[in-house]
Amino acid sequence: MGVPGNELADAAAKNAALGGVEGENVGSEAVNQFIRLAATAKQQVRSRIRAKWAALWAKERTGKPNQRLVQVPHKKTLRLFEGLPKHYTSILVQMRSMRIGLKHFLFKIGEADSDKCNCLEGSQTPQHVLLQCPLYTDERKGMTEKIRARTDLNQRGLMDYEALLSHPLATRYVAEFMLKTGLLGQFRHCEAEPELDPDEEDETTGQN
Repeated sequence: MGVPGNELADAAAKNAALGGVEGENVGSEAVNQFIRLAATAKQQVRSRIRAKWAALWAKERTGKPNQRLVQVPHKKTLRLFEGLPKHYTSILVQMRSMRIGLKHFLFKIGEADSDKCNCLEGSQTPQHVLLQCPLYTDERKGMTEKIRARTDLNQRGLMDYEALLSHPLATRYVAEFMLKTGLLGQFRHCEAEPELDPDEEDETTGQN
C-alpha cells in the first residue's frame, strides 16, 4: 500500500482483467488491438454463447415439451445426464421431447394404426407408461423404491412426470424403467446398467 509502483501495477492488472490493455508496438508495426487475460476472454465468450442460446430457445416453436421442463437454458440441465450410459441419456432425451417410439407419437406421424396402449386404458404416452399403465406395475414398484431410497422426492414428486425427469438422481431409474418395459425397439439389445455401490465406486476411482 502506498508504494507508487505497486499502485500502478495493481491498477494495470485490474484494467487488464476487466477489459484488456492496448497492445504495444511490435517491431516497426503497432498492434491496434486489446490484449485480454485468457480467463476474461473465456468468460466473455461464454456469456455471449449463453445469451445467444437463450435467444434461440425463446424463439423455438417446435420444442414445447422441453421448454416446459427447461424455461431458461442452463448448464444444470446437462448435469441431468452426468454419469449415465448413452442409451439412458437417449431414452431421457426422447422422453423429455415426447418424440419417442411409443404409439402416441408413432400414431401422430402415421407409423401406427392407433395410439392406444396395450392395456387399453389410455393413449400410450411416456407419462402413461411411466406412471399409470398396469402392465408395468412390478417395474414401476422397483423404480419408485430406488428413487425413494436415493432422492428427496416425496410421494407427490413420484407421481409428477416433469419432476421425475428433472431430478438429477431420479433420471437413472426412470431410464432404467423404460428400458425394462421393452417397448422401445431401438434399445432391444441394450441392458440395464448396474449401479455402483458408493464403496465400490470409491475403490474404482481410488477416492476415499
